[in-house]
Amino acid sequence: MAQNHTSNSVCFKRTRKKLLNLFWGALFLFAALALLAYAASCRISDRSFREAGDWIPAVFAIVLGLAALAAGVYETYTSIRDAFFPAKSRLARSIRSQLPYPEEAPPVKELFAMVDRDILENGVWFDRVAVGKEWILGDDVTYIPRIRAVFGRDEIQRRRVNGRMIHGEVIRIYLIDDRKQVQATGLRNPNELKQLLECLRLRAPDALFLPYDQYLDYAAKSREEWETIDREYRIRNARRGMSAPAPETEEEQNMVFTRPDGTDTSRVTEDMVRSTLGNAIRSDDEVLFTLAPTVPYEVGGVRLSFLQCAVLGVDDPDFDEEDLRDEAEIYLIAGVRPEPGCPPETAFVLECVYDEAEQILLDWFHGRVPDVSGWLPVNIRSWEPPQRKPDQPPGLALESASGVFQSHESFGREDVEAAAEGLRDGNYRRVELTLPGGYLLFRVEPGDKTDGRCTVTATNDEDGSLRFYTLKCPERRAAGWLLEYYDGRFRPSKPEWKDITRKIVKQINR
Repeated sequence: MAQNHTSNSVCFKRTRKKLLNLFWGALFLFAALALLAYAASCRISDRSFREAGDWIPAVFAIVLGLAALAAGVYETYTSIRDAFFPAKSRLARSIRSQLPYPEEAPPVKELFAMVDRDILENGVWFDRVAVGKEWILGDDVTYIPRIRAVFGRDEIQRRRVNGRMIHGEVIRIYLIDDRKQVQATGLRNPNELKQLLECLRLRAPDALFLPYDQYLDYAAKSREEWETIDREYRIRNARRGMSAPAPETEEEQNMVFTRPDGTDTSRVTEDMVRSTLGNAIRSDDEVLFTLAPTVPYEVGGVRLSFLQCAVLGVDDPDFDEEDLRDEAEIYLIAGVRPEPGCPPETAFVLECVYDEAEQILLDWFHGRVPDVSGWLPVNIRSWEPPQRKPDQPPGLALESASGVFQSHESFGREDVEAAAEGLRDGNYRRVELTLPGGYLLFRVEPGDKTDGRCTVTATNDEDGSLRFYTLKCPERRAAGWLLEYYDGRFRPSKPEWKDITRKIVKQINR
């Protein structure tokens, strides 16, 4: 039995994966060998060699070689230790540190089993991190009731190597517990970090969720300051406990929940349904999840065997929660129970808003079946959620004084600055800037023989409706407004700017 648990243990699998780090250990050791061999080949004791200054690269190679040697030894040691001696692994030590009496911790199999049970039964995965009801599994393990502060880090780091600027994205989550212990885990997908933070807000609602730039300040707080933070946490926790309704008796589990990643669980909760829907609206990919009762529901002579939710979300960091809920496209698909041994054929589809979808999903979870008489009946084999039409890309169109035309979809502010400069010095006679979406544009056209001023046409949606404006002005003023438009600072002032919206609408309707 113990052997079976070990083979299925999430924690044991995580420690065994440390063997992959032997590659890095070998790489560091090889680099150390090469650097130290180069240094040994240099005759540093030779006087002419020292006077010529050629000793500097040799000393530099020695320093780098020793650093690479230390890194190689460390990676090799920790990889072997974690894989073959899990009781001494970083993961085991982080679990012990969360216990009330770490020195009295049980053997490593029981230690890992505590976390495994929670993750396997209740875990929601975000990249390399799993969040259960009580434990969070990453590079370290954290006991959720102990969390006091959470910091998400998503940064682009820049460093210069051999004269070239190298960019790298750092995505990590930092958790500080009541004992001021820090658990940190790296992720690969910034979208997963956002969803992980949202999930933790539900699982640890009384903890502090702060930007990364405050992390070092909190990590450096004194013992007295941290006791104050812990005391404030307990006050928030107590107040929430007093205001929370009395817990209801646990309902009999009669539901299988299929997560967006395709895994199933019968340990379904309201929080799981809510958080999955909330996370789905933050993704620009199609997200599907399903609630299927073990005994089909019957309504109006129709037996419904599952309720699937299809979400086309919005991946835009500038959108707040209300914007995301308004912009997401949500479809509920209620599948009709087929004949025994046959795949489902018929379903009823409803396109709905966020709050309506959440309520129907929760009602379904509690056994309350929606009235599908007003839903659209479809053949489930051929029906797919409508695909979101991609926004029209931005554009920068330029026509030179000699009549040469060029157009760009990939450009930056420096390109718009060059276009503005071209207007000022006469190199460009026409410029048109279109912002993402295709409806916000700024167009500069040359004047005629009777009026040498250029004509500027611009759209604006500041008041919630799209308006068209125009005026005539010198190219220098048009160049200034062009940059303001790109920066989002353009505001047409009346009566200088003439509103021609009605004229444009009439032309479109002809």
